[in-house]
This record gives sequence, structure tokens and C-alpha cells, in this order.
Amino acid sequence: MMSVFEVEGKYMRAVLVALILAPTIISILAMIVLYFPLRNFQNATPRIRTRADTERLRRLATQQMYGGLLGSILWIPPVVWLISVLVTDAVTWGDVLLYVVLPYVVLFIVAAIGIGPAKAVRNTLTDDPTLQAERDRIVNIWLNQKLLRIPPGDI
Repeated sequence: MMSVFEVEGKYMRAVLVALILAPTIISILAMIVLYFPLRNFQNATPRIRTRADTERLRRLATQQMYGGLLGSILWIPPVVWLISVLVTDAVTWGDVLLYVVLPYVVLFIVAAIGIGPAKAVRNTLTDDPTLQAERDRIVNIWLNQKLLRIPPGDI
């Protein structure tokens, strides 16, 4: 059966598989890379004692929220696979398990292994009720707000 476009070149399948796998791999790597600033914050600030500590928390939350935007590319693999199946002969219906579902399973396992950064920070002790309220406000924004809706300087 001929598809709409004849698959030209022996690299078409490799390119399509790379396009399918890349967003998931990028997201996994982002989770791993974003783990280190969290660890550094937790090691440097076992207890929030001053405004400087809350400023470090704000920077951490902002960094984590920007990094979390990489998760918005996770719609790409199923779309690329579907278009590739319908338009080319380079990928097959069976490839969905190997190149779409399995990488998502790995992604969810990596996410489940790590404790959620915001939840980990929420458990950071504070010396002052006002600092605790500020910590809770930052974590609430981190968990519940969309980054692009937050006015600059509000987090």
C-alpha cells in the first residue's frame, strides 16, 4: 500500500523516531537537572530563618516553574507518531508501544521516584509564622498558578 508521500531515503524512520522520542527524553533530563537546584536549596536552607531564605525560595520556585514549561512539549510524540503512521510508511501502528507508550511509562517512573519539589520545600521548617506564611504562599503559587499568568515580581 502506498502512502501519500513515498518514503525517500533510509533515514526517514530514524528522523521520525527521533522526533517522537526527543520531547520525552528532554522532559526526563529536565526533571533530573531541576532536581539539583532543589537539593542545593534543601542543603543550604534546612530551615527558613530570614527574608534572604525566602528570596532563595522564590528564585528556586521561578526556576522550577520555567523548567516545568518543558512538560508542555509532551503532546508532540503521539501527534508526530499519528501523522507519521497516516502519511508515511516509516512507522507502524505497533511502534506506538515502543516509541510513545514506553517512554511515557519511563517518564512517569522517573517522576514518581523523585519527591515533588514543591512538596519537599513545603516541608521546610520555618522560625517565624510570617516566614511560614510566605513559604506557603510561594509554594501555593508554584503548585497552582500558571507561570505566564503571574505578574512579574509576584512570586
